[in-house]
Amino acid sequence: MGAEAQFSPGDQHEADFMNVTLYQSEVEAAEAAAQAEQDALDQARAAPAPPHDGKDVCVICLSQPRKPVVVRCGHRYCGACIRQWCRRSLACPLCRGEIDRDALCEDHTSA
Repeated sequence: MGAEAQFSPGDQHEADFMNVTLYQSEVEAAEAAAQAEQDALDQARAAPAPPHDGKDVCVICLSQPRKPVVVRCGHRYCGACIRQWCRRSLACPLCRGEIDRDALCEDHTSA
């Protein structure tokens, strides 16, 4: 008979522990990334917006777009707002047109 690998209950316990530890690390990294994105959005909302005439408003945060981004359908939003929105939906908040999150264009026309 050939040599067969023998595993003790301790080996299985160690493997289970390593899997749980790896999973916890992945969860913590995802939570940290989500918190960093939320912090950036909060910071963008808290930043004072320059005065505007009310015609150009980000419909997500209801203020003048900060670091404005234009989506495929032509609607403008704060860069942080639309990126956060795209984590939940890839439909434009105004017209429900498809948003390609990899093709968001910074809008420099309002500088």
